[in-house]
Amino acid sequence: MSRADLWALAAIVALEDAANNCNGPSCGTPEVPTITFRFGRVDCAESPKTTTSQTIPDAHNVETDEFTVLGNANDLNLSDDEIVALMGAHTLGKARKANVGFNGAWVQKKALLNNGYYVDMIDSSLGWTQSDLNAGNNRAARWQWDQGQRMMLNTDMNLYKELDLSANDGSSACTYSSCPDASTKAKVEAYAASNTLWISEFGPAFEKMIENTDETLKDLYTTLTTTEVDAIRA
Repeated sequence: MSRADLWALAAIVALEDAANNCNGPSCGTPEVPTITFRFGRVDCAESPKTTTSQTIPDAHNVETDEFTVLGNANDLNLSDDEIVALMGAHTLGKARKANVGFNGAWVQKKALLNNGYYVDMIDSSLGWTQSDLNAGNNRAARWQWDQGQRMMLNTDMNLYKELDLSANDGSSACTYSSCPDASTKAKVEAYAASNTLWISEFGPAFEKMIENTDETLKDLYTTLTTTEVDAIRA
């Protein structure tokens, strides 16, 4: 397997582990996404280091948003619904200001894979407010939506609200309560209402993303024996 294959497999195992961490009274029964691992990716000639630049969504959602970068006009060919599903992976981990300029976790329990990202996004009682982390220090603005114990980037809130963003720095002219509904609001609310629905749609979307329309990948489970598969996963 290539280095790219190993990264894809590691991501799948990490997601399965995070989903299985979701148990107990406050989380419910673990629901694990179904993601088939296939191998055969080809590493670039410069792997593991490269100077090639790839376009990623602009966190301020001004220059490039997630729908433009990941959508039907791009190689990944993801639908809007698939992109909304994939964004729920922000339930894991946190942003660190020293690394990316933004700060905080998207949800309180940042080691669990569940629909908490959507539940918090639609909760108006949390008092979401946009703030500039660099206000007053003569640095480029870093606008994010804060709640005290949680945060959302413009690219997150863009799924639920049609933000009125400044082309200069990403600040929004409308507030959480005054911004109109985004076209993907209904899907966000559906995921917030059902972890089962989100998990069932997240798995196929993630699998599509890591395969990147490559039809030459081979199914590990039909190529290797059960013992060999267990050895790789160990």
